[in-house]
Amino acid sequence: YENDIKSERTIGGMKRAVEEGRWAWRAPVGYKNTRDNLNKPFLVPTDESKFIVEAFELAATGLYKQTEIVDKLRARGFKRVTKNSLKRILKNGVYAGLIKVPWFPDFIDAIHKPLISKDTYFKVQLILDGKKTTITPRVRNHPDFPLRNFVRCPSCDTKLTGGWSTGRKGLKYGYYHCRTKGCSLNIRKRDLEKSFYEYLKSVQPRQEVLDMFEQIILDVWKNRQAVQIKEKSKLKKELKELKEKQDRVDELMINGTFDEEDYKRNSDDLKSEILTTQMDLSDANAEINDIEGCILYCKYFLSNLANLWETSDHNLKQRFQILVFPEKIYYEDKTFRTTATALIFKHLRTKNRLESYLVPPRGFEPLSHG
Repeated sequence: YENDIKSERTIGGMKRAVEEGRWAWRAPVGYKNTRDNLNKPFLVPTDESKFIVEAFELAATGLYKQTEIVDKLRARGFKRVTKNSLKRILKNGVYAGLIKVPWFPDFIDAIHKPLISKDTYFKVQLILDGKKTTITPRVRNHPDFPLRNFVRCPSCDTKLTGGWSTGRKGLKYGYYHCRTKGCSLNIRKRDLEKSFYEYLKSVQPRQEVLDMFEQIILDVWKNRQAVQIKEKSKLKKELKELKEKQDRVDELMINGTFDEEDYKRNSDDLKSEILTTQMDLSDANAEINDIEGCILYCKYFLSNLANLWETSDHNLKQRFQILVFPEKIYYEDKTFRTTATALIFKHLRTKNRLESYLVPPRGFEPLSHG
């Protein structure tokens, strides 16, 4: 019962702080927690605030992927930024002087100094939600011919087109053909697409190669994620220290050292810090653990490329095609040839090729297939 009363008081205090335009939790990146002349919570910008401003400015152009923004910020010295933390930054209205919490239906205007304008913030939200204006016009292709405008004629380098022709008995037959006048390339739809399916199967890496690659990626990733792992360790230490402080405050209250007002002030601050640290720790755990799920999905994708292409809709088929064959691909003598295959498939083509580029981590033994 006492804990419930304390919790209600804490929430009540946080609600009042928000109504006053005050941020009542741990400061987000780019700000630090302080107190004003009334000893109430207040945010002030830090040296990292310039990176936050740059992140929003880059995102607002609509020209960069989040991974590209991360790379640019890290190159400029913002080393601890990751894709997950960038997304949290770009979604946080605090940087525009806005506070949004479940207790109130609308944004609350904050009293701290904003780093960006409200216009910039809401423009970025539209881009993140996929509601921005398309910069380039869409190329519309016939859904019955996924290889149209993709496979090229080996004689004249022109992209093949596709269409249906009607036979004598009124039956329709699909064909891919070269649109260049005088070029005789003409291939049945089912034959070209079957050949492409088989070609995709030939590109798929073997399972033993994928298993080795998984171990190598995990090993390299763990080395490069030292910053995140260090941050997780720091948060766990902070959480332990905060809980110990809370225990001491409770003990002082029981012993009569603290009166009710002192206890409330100290306890409320600590509970707020504990809650925020627990949330940060949860985010850090998710960020560190996500890699294994990503690799598992990538392995499934790479080992089932042909079947995924065959069963996908038209738009997804074309994305698959461009992903695997980013440059020109030709159909000649009942087979395909290409000027370039995506780097991942090039490295995973054979086990020997993989071993020539990367050394597996110590203690790893490739699976044997008898």
